[in-house]
Amino acid sequence: HERVSCHIPCILEGETGVSKTALTKMYSILMNNSTRVRAKETTMKKLTDMEAELAEMGVGFENYGNEESQVRRLELAIVEASESTISGDTPVAKKLHDMLIEGCESRECIFVDPPAEYLVRSMGDTSQVLNFLTWFGSAAVEKTFFEINVHSSLTEDEVVQRFVDIRTTAEKIKTSECIVVVFLDEVNTSSTLGMFKEIVVDHSLSGEELESNIVIISACNPPRKQAARGGLIQRELDLGKDWASGHYQVSKLPESMAKLKWEYGSLTSEQEKDFVFRKLELLRQIGGSGMSSGLA
Repeated sequence: HERVSCHIPCILEGETGVSKTALTKMYSILMNNSTRVRAKETTMKKLTDMEAELAEMGVGFENYGNEESQVRRLELAIVEASESTISGDTPVAKKLHDMLIEGCESRECIFVDPPAEYLVRSMGDTSQVLNFLTWFGSAAVEKTFFEINVHSSLTEDEVVQRFVDIRTTAEKIKTSECIVVVFLDEVNTSSTLGMFKEIVVDHSLSGEELESNIVIISACNPPRKQAARGGLIQRELDLGKDWASGHYQVSKLPESMAKLKWEYGSLTSEQEKDFVFRKLELLRQIGGSGMSSGLA
C-alpha cells in the first residue's frame, strides 16, 4: 500500500502458490470497499423512494412485512397491482420502469450500465420490469480487479487488447474514489519483457500514459537453475540463466524492474497449517460439517 500511495512500482517476487494473487485481490477489495458499501446503501434508498411514490399512486404495501427485502416487497406489490398477472403492459409497471431508468441515470459512475433491453422507454411489460427491478436491486458495480496471467506465448497485441477493457473501466469510473487494480502474474515468464517494463515502471502502454486510477501490481518467480547433487534437487538463485519447467520460462528482469522488486517470501509450516485450517473452516460454513470433516 505504501508503494501504491507513493506511486512506486510494486513487484512481488515469490514462489508459485504463496497467495500473491489472493493478497492483491484482497487489496483491491479493501481499497474499493467503501464505494461498494455506499452503492448498496444508495440503491436501497432509491428503492425506498420508489415504494413511497408507488404508494401515493395507490399501490398497497401493507400486506408485506419488513422482513421481506426491498426488492421482494416491490415485486409482490407490483404483481398484485397488476391484477396478479405478469404478462402485458400495465400502468403500474410502466411507472416503475420509468423510475428505474431515472434511478440508473442518477447513479454514480461506478455502477454497471443497465442492459440495453431494459432501456426501452415505452416498456411496461410486468415480467420484464420485474427483471429490471431485480437487476437494479443487485447494485452491480464495475469490475475493478483484472488479472493477466503472463506466459511466454502471450503477444504484445494480446496485452494491448486486454488493456482495452481495463482502460475503458478506468475512464468510466475516474470521477469515483475507486482504483482499478491490474495484477500481472508471473511477469518474468514473458517473451516481451520490454512491454511489461513500460507498463510497470513507466505506467504507460505503447507510449501512451495509462489512466491515473490504474494501479499496476506485478509478480515474478525467482529465476533459478536445477542442480542434481547426491540424488537431490537443489534450487539456487541464478540471475544469469533461464529455467524452463513445463510452460514456464523464467527470465532475468530488466535492471529497472529488478531494483524495484521485493521478496514476498513463503509460508512457514505453521502458517500453512493455519491456512489449510481456515480453508476447511470456510468449507464447513458453506457446505456443512460433513464436507470439512471428510476432507480433514
